[in-house]
Amino acid sequence: MEFLTIINRFFHILSAIIGVGGLFVLWRLVFPALELLEQDQQETVVVGFSKIWRIVLWHAFALLLVTGAIGAIIGWKSSVTWQMLFGIKMLLAVVVTGLGVYLTLPGLSAGDQLERRKLYPIAVLVGFGVVAAGAVLRFQS
Repeated sequence: MEFLTIINRFFHILSAIIGVGGLFVLWRLVFPALELLEQDQQETVVVGFSKIWRIVLWHAFALLLVTGAIGAIIGWKSSVTWQMLFGIKMLLAVVVTGLGVYLTLPGLSAGDQLERRKLYPIAVLVGFGVVAAGAVLRFQS
């Protein structure tokens, strides 16, 4: 059983790295680099990139949901502090997932996607909050 717990935790952390790390890379690297391109080139890159990123991000969030549910069932604790932190983590997770989906909705024009890039810093900071809450939960009894 311990082996399965380790595998579950590995995939949970991996999907968090992919999801939150990807949001960070877009915010701090990809969108600033787009500024170096002409408007039509920006739109071409954004449309092509967003199709791939949407698949990666949504799969990462789905894996987070499954592994998080398994981890919560396996590691549920009766401590009020633990449950409060877990609730905060879940609230932040819902926010970052909602933002991630909103930022990558299918059918968005390149202009809409470029306009929504202002929300990436918020998504990244909330994602960091989820990761921090998870780290604190790990050491709560």
